[in-house]
Amino acid sequence: MNRIPLYTDVINLLEIFSIDRSSNLFIGMKQFLSTESEIIFCEEENDAYENPLFAEVAKEFASGNFTYEFRAEDEDYLIPPFKTNIQERFKSKSSVLFSNDNDRVRLATPKNGILMAGLGEEKYVYDKLNFNKKFFRANRILTIGQEFVDYGSFEEYILPFSEIIINEPYLFVPERTEYKLTPYLETNFKSLFRVLFKNTTNKVNITICSFVNEKYKNESDWYDRANNSFKPLYDYIKTFLNELLGGARYNLWLVVSPMARQARHDRYVLTNYQYLESGAGLTYFDDSGTFINRGEGIHLYSIMHDDARKSLIPNVIKNIQANVIDSIKVTNPERIFGIENGNTNFLNFS
Repeated sequence: MNRIPLYTDVINLLEIFSIDRSSNLFIGMKQFLSTESEIIFCEEENDAYENPLFAEVAKEFASGNFTYEFRAEDEDYLIPPFKTNIQERFKSKSSVLFSNDNDRVRLATPKNGILMAGLGEEKYVYDKLNFNKKFFRANRILTIGQEFVDYGSFEEYILPFSEIIINEPYLFVPERTEYKLTPYLETNFKSLFRVLFKNTTNKVNITICSFVNEKYKNESDWYDRANNSFKPLYDYIKTFLNELLGGARYNLWLVVSPMARQARHDRYVLTNYQYLESGAGLTYFDDSGTFINRGEGIHLYSIMHDDARKSLIPNVIKNIQANVIDSIKVTNPERIFGIENGNTNFLNFS
């Protein structure tokens, strides 16, 4: 994705351009608009040109690297009052919507994993994408043991999402054999997911990639020997998600890699707006809840970070598709679950 699709009304842009131009907020938001975003007006071209305010926006566009276009005819769902559940309408789930219909935005926001703002609220979307940094950064580092002390430390940095991939080869396997599985899952997997999905009320696609060595699968608590299947793990996750979200609010895909070379090493969470990476893993606690992670830092990037958006995130998706999903479909298709749900917005399971 070269630029972020930013759908906006003319008056929302004028609101941004009215910010104090010497402020860090304006400098950052101008970079967001002119360098990182492709602006798409929520009007058709002829209607936009007839808008008396459009000339003011055009003057602002004369300085900077702005790119813009106008909504397509079939994008009339952008015209207020738009339907409150509109996330499925956006071709790119990484789109941003600025609208002058604040009431409609307020109603729609909880029902969609799309970043939206009403008139005068645009800076809040920018702040989220910038992880509340004073200067334009679009990334943040949480030092383990300082900024990160438990999964709740993630809470203020989790952006809305409709698509999420969690890659953690050992999320369901205790680090040490003496750890009891049930409390270990409670202090890690369940605690992590409760934070990730705390504010998620929209429907979401969830892909989880894990790892159980084919050679030692008989030793796994999740392996059904009679049916040569890891379905017990899939069922366990679904039961938990049904309790956490409700069965109608998610689609689930599970991939259990059979060999290290068919699993991705880096532990990460990827959504339609951000990438969260923890090199030392996403399981930070033992079965009693004691902090055991030996890592140094957790890196967070939003799609407003140009290297993350243009290079890192596309490469992450490409690698998990080619090296994990496509490979396992050929060698161990029984280790992929949720295929009946079709494809996600990021990944092809067909």
